[in-house]
Amino acid sequence: KNCQKKKGMSFPLKNSTDISINIQKNATIEPSKSKEKIRVLFDSIALNVISFLEKHRGITDVKFFERAPITNKQIAQWENKNAPYKLPVDYKSFLMISDGFTLKWHMKFNGDILPLGTLSLSPLHTVIPIQRQDDDSIKQMAFQLDASNDSTDGIIVMLFEKENNVSIWFQDLSCEWHYVCATFTDYFRLMIMHLGLKNWQYAFTKIGLNPVTRQWLRFLMPLRCDMDMRHNENGFGWILHNKNDMYKKNKQLKQMIKRKKLNLNKIDEIVAAQLNKANDNKNSGRDNKNESQESNRARGSSKNNNNVKSKTQNRPPSAARNRNNRNKQRGI
Repeated sequence: KNCQKKKGMSFPLKNSTDISINIQKNATIEPSKSKEKIRVLFDSIALNVISFLEKHRGITDVKFFERAPITNKQIAQWENKNAPYKLPVDYKSFLMISDGFTLKWHMKFNGDILPLGTLSLSPLHTVIPIQRQDDDSIKQMAFQLDASNDSTDGIIVMLFEKENNVSIWFQDLSCEWHYVCATFTDYFRLMIMHLGLKNWQYAFTKIGLNPVTRQWLRFLMPLRCDMDMRHNENGFGWILHNKNDMYKKNKQLKQMIKRKKLNLNKIDEIVAAQLNKANDNKNSGRDNKNESQESNRARGSSKNNNNVKSKTQNRPPSAARNRNNRNKQRGI
């Protein structure tokens, strides 16, 4: 129910019982109804998914291929042919509105139009039996719900564990079976919430959604993507946080925050210590600089004295100089 307030959700969320009730209420539709009325009726039981896709600014070319509803006689013929298996009530009610359907839509992306989503269910006469063998080598009868395989790399089936106990399972490309949901209504709702993105059924496997499907689902249905990302490692059920546990943790965190008061005196002491340390470093740097300058001066003065001494030692005495000059003038 909280999902109704989120952006990107223009259709209301309903639970499985609501959808089943709506299907059964509208199951008395006459076969002579026009295709437009079938489309409107389908949109009403499908959480207004057609309206949502048509109003989305990035989605284009939404095509709904409706089919005429079937009669009780046709359902009885199918059940007689596949006895002792009986179709579930919610699936019968859906078939009496539309004998399967196909809904395709495209996305505008970088100037191109990509065929991104396909929601489809096969008509009743193409719902064929498939035998499934479990780990205990027990053979079970299953019937393929969608034979088109346009948007799924695998097989989606109604599995009859007993004559009247039906659940929905998915077989991936490795021929491994994965449980999806308990009823046809649940599967119908899941298909709508994933908008028929390619291989969305892999959200219920150990492999998980491929990166492309996950990115588009995050863009179009972020809440649904978040639930799929929290799917457990075995591929069965959902890992959702317990509301009571989350409430308790939040309450404890709030109490801890209230207890921890800000100690301004301690902060002042830390700041003062940092400033004193910085001043000491500056003073020590200045002392070292003065000492190095004085040592350089001392070295320079000693060098000058040595040069003067060497020059004076090499010069002859003044009396000797004068005598030599006189001798040169006399030519001696």
